[in-house]
Parts: sequence; C-alpha cells; structure tokens
Amino acid sequence: MMTDISRYPNVEAGGLILGIKEDNIYYVIEAIEAGDDASRSAGTLLCDEKNMIHMISTLVNIYDPQIDVIGVWHKHNNCNNPPFSDTDMELHKKIQGWINSDVISILFQKIDDSEYKMKVFFIDKQGSIIEKDFLIMDINNIVKYRFGHY
Repeated sequence: MMTDISRYPNVEAGGLILGIKEDNIYYVIEAIEAGDDASRSAGTLLCDEKNMIHMISTLVNIYDPQIDVIGVWHKHNNCNNPPFSDTDMELHKKIQGWINSDVISILFQKIDDSEYKMKVFFIDKQGSIIEKDFLIMDINNIVKYRFGHY
C-alpha cells in the first residue's frame, strides 16, 4: 500500500485487500493496487478491474490456507468527514456483492507532504461504518506459502 501511495502522491491511490476472515477477525495478507490502466485524479480513482482480477487470481492460490478478497484500501489527499464518499461506499457494496460478506476498508488520510494517518473501518452490509483498532503481527503463524520456502 505504501509503495503505491508514494508512486501517486498527488492523486488517488487504492486497491483491494486480500486475506482471511476467521471468527470475525480479518487477517490482511496482501494488498493489490488499482491496476496498470487505472484512471487517477486528485479526487477520483477508477480501478482497472481486468488487471485486478488477474492479480487476485495469481495471488489467492499461493497461500495455505487460500486467501481471498476481504476489503479495500485507498488514500485521500485530505481529511474527509465522513471518511467515505458515495463512490467509496458504492465500491464497498460492490466488493460485498463479490464476496457475500462484510468488508474492511483501510483509509490513508494525507496529513502533510510525507505523512499519512491510517484508519481501519468495518463496513457491514447495511452500510454501517465502524472504526476498528488494528494489530500488526507475524503472518507466518497464520498462512504459509504453498510453493517453496520464505
């Protein structure tokens, strides 16, 4: 996520979060960007869905247990309140339709030229937004690569 944010400092950046949902806990394992042909502007990000689907299909099977889409991430170049636009909420609903589940949404809000605040939200199927705490941990205890060693 941070690599993509640094590549696009003045326009929107974002993508999908892949991982595992287990007992209402979301484990973030991978994050993919919006795709090679994404359309980016200061206030809008239109994802390259074909490229994203290709990236998802490449990543989901290399882990044991298999990972899947569990949410979205994106960056705002300003602090919005509420944190999500109507377009953001439409994307959350679209992802919920794909995975038939609630989603998490990681939001990076730009504070200054080199600093961002990261917020993690849970969005249920009714559109309720709940800000959540997050924990950074060693994912090797959760998943293993199916091929080779790390």
